[in-house]
Amino acid sequence: IYIDSHGLETKRFCVQDGAGILVARQAGVEAIILTGRKSVCVEQRAKELGIKHVYQDVKNKKLFLTDFMIKNNLIRREMAYCGDDLNDIAAMELCGVVTCPNNAAIEVKSISNFIADKKGGNGAVRECIEYILNRRGEWTQSYKKMFNIDN
Repeated sequence: IYIDSHGLETKRFCVQDGAGILVARQAGVEAIILTGRKSVCVEQRAKELGIKHVYQDVKNKKLFLTDFMIKNNLIRREMAYCGDDLNDIAAMELCGVVTCPNNAAIEVKSISNFIADKKGGNGAVRECIEYILNRRGEWTQSYKKMFNIDN
């Protein structure tokens, strides 16, 4: 997050993370953005990636995610979460697979099934998606289909 002297907020996004999100969707995995902040940049990036579920300014992620799971008839084993800080822990505990970037808080790392080698904003989301899809045996076929790569 970058905030200039006029209070203008901008963010930087990793193209590898975006490609990973596209591959996940190819595999039938729907991405959700759940953030405690509010930013037009996030809305724009989500639109570019075709992410339909974007929830910003969420102060209680556990409460929100519990309600989301009920409304969408989802159970723990159908949910994965990639988080990096203390405000993610309670929501992470609702999910079957928990991942985090390398620069996540130690408390987040301690409950994660997978810790990416990369930092948040530098390809960690992509690594986490690869981990999940590899566990399902779907990474290779999904990226090849997504990017029209012949076997």
